[in-house]
Amino acid sequence: MKIVEISARKNTLKLDNAGTTSWYKISAEDTPALELVKTLAVGDDVDVKFTVTNGVSVVSQLDKTDSPAAPVVKEEKTMEETKVKAEIGSGNNFEKVATELTKELTKYACKKCGKAMKDDKYEMCYTCNQADWKAKNDDSGSDRNLSIQRQAIGKMTATTIANITTSPDGLLELIDKVYDKYKEKVTE
Repeated sequence: MKIVEISARKNTLKLDNAGTTSWYKISAEDTPALELVKTLAVGDDVDVKFTVTNGVSVVSQLDKTDSPAAPVVKEEKTMEETKVKAEIGSGNNFEKVATELTKELTKYACKKCGKAMKDDKYEMCYTCNQADWKAKNDDSGSDRNLSIQRQAIGKMTATTIANITTSPDGLLELIDKVYDKYKEKVTE
């Protein structure tokens, strides 16, 4: 395999194996391999034996080769199982079998889409509830928008009249004219 890249900490190698590149980690306990990596450079050929543990390729043996046609190394796969320790306490369900949990979860369902829910606290799932709320609270074209529009026109009229100095005689006519003009502009 040919070295494509060496990490800055010199504990990981990116190697090219017949056109495919991948990273290989060198264990901190493997001091001979770590010392050898310090002498290697990008482009050098190496002979690698490794194991794949939980998806990480860990080097078990590393040797520098002089021949450019290094043999393809076979991969040994091992899987380490991670065991979760069950904690005792309220609300956990470690003692239940997975099929019992599945049956228990499907006992409650969203009334709109049928998605499984954990309890009957709500009738609909979050997604359906949000869509339902938006449908109920759509204010386009409602009386509320018209009220807001009238209030805005009234405020614009009051601000305009407050800034105009005129005699009180024609004030009501002026207010009506200004209000109608603003209403015409806003509803265009």
